[in-house]
Amino acid sequence: MTVAFFYRKPVALDRELHKNVYLTPVTNARFAAQSAAVPLVAAEFAEACLEYPVVFMKSDGGWVAVAVTGLAANENLFVNAKGEWNARYVPLSVRRYPFVLALREDGQFCVSLDMDCEQVNETAAGERLFDETGEPSQAMRNTITMLAEYQSQAEATSAFVQRLADAKLLTEAQLQIGLADGRKAVLTGGWIVNEADLKTLLDTTVATWFRNGDLALVYTHLISLRNLAPLLMRRPA
Repeated sequence: MTVAFFYRKPVALDRELHKNVYLTPVTNARFAAQSAAVPLVAAEFAEACLEYPVVFMKSDGGWVAVAVTGLAANENLFVNAKGEWNARYVPLSVRRYPFVLALREDGQFCVSLDMDCEQVNETAAGERLFDETGEPSQAMRNTITMLAEYQSQAEATSAFVQRLADAKLLTEAQLQIGLADGRKAVLTGGWIVNEADLKTLLDTTVATWFRNGDLALVYTHLISLRNLAPLLMRRPA
């Protein structure tokens, strides 16, 4: 299982180079139709665990949490033939598209835009990114605020998963799913909490995790694994 971040041609925005760029609303999720997993932040676990299996993965930048959306490569069982995201809750990583924060060589983050997004244009359709003086438009300022908040939550989520790893609670997933009609699948490539190891935590750690919210996140993750069978049921028989 690999995490696709949808972005085919992310370009760092420049107030002069992109002064005439506009964006119409992104009204479909075709960009994510081949993403078998999408990133999650811990603040989403309570909602996400009701619809998606939530697992953990290693990345170059540390640990990430993801919502599993498919059980095979290039498969997203939540995006239908019309390009609609067919779920009550849509992860923030999907909703922020086509924007993303990118890490520059100097260690600073910059706002990037997927220039391959079909809603990006220079024909004055939709919201303008920058005004005539090169200052961010109100819509762009709102986007910058949203991306900064997301990045902060993503860092907090990575730190949470690192605490699980440090406590030696994570094990590589090898989960087999089967339905009564004979459909089968295996989830691999992610990491999950070993519930037996969870019971060996020191009382002091349990108390600390209870107070800081980590324990609640662990149990939403464990509950979310019940969504594997419903996920397979989305695949045509």
